[in-house]
Amino acid sequence: MVTAPLMQEILVAAVQDRRHVIVDLSGVTFMDAQGLSALLTAYRHGHGRRGSLQVEGVSAQIARLFRITKTDAILRVDAAG
Repeated sequence: MVTAPLMQEILVAAVQDRRHVIVDLSGVTFMDAQGLSALLTAYRHGHGRRGSLQVEGVSAQIARLFRITKTDAILRVDAAG
């Protein structure tokens, strides 16, 4: 909740520079709607501008969140280990 706005700002800037951004969530144990929104906002800013966003190291709990919200149909998501 506290870091989501900063994460969003950094990710949006990176994908707008037409970069392929890989977000490593292997150290993340909890994600709420704000974190999810930050990832999706960055994806939208990069999509169509040659930037891309990929999420790796996703725990079972966060993968479940992505499935429930159908975010895994939008973002490229690679599960942990």
